[in-house]
Amino acid sequence: PALTVVPVPGGSPAPRCIPSPAPWRIPSPASWSIPSPAPLQIPSPAPWPIPNPAPWQIPSPAPLRIPSPAPWPIPNPAPLQIPSPASSPA
Repeated sequence: PALTVVPVPGGSPAPRCIPSPAPWRIPSPASWSIPSPAPLQIPSPAPWPIPNPAPWQIPSPAPLRIPSPAPWPIPNPAPLQIPSPASSPA
């Protein structure tokens, strides 16, 4: 035989969920987001980037090559061999 569901007259006596006296959500007196009195963006008085009045490349007034007054290598006026005044006796 097929099982038939018989509805109970009157329904369930009481719901199982217990109503809480106060909601779990505690309303904060002030909103969590604190509005800042001034914006964090600080306006710069001058535009960015700042244009340089002079170029970074500093022109050198004189070339870095220093001209030598004498040719290189310098010729020796006298030979390095020093002649001995007297020969040592054997």
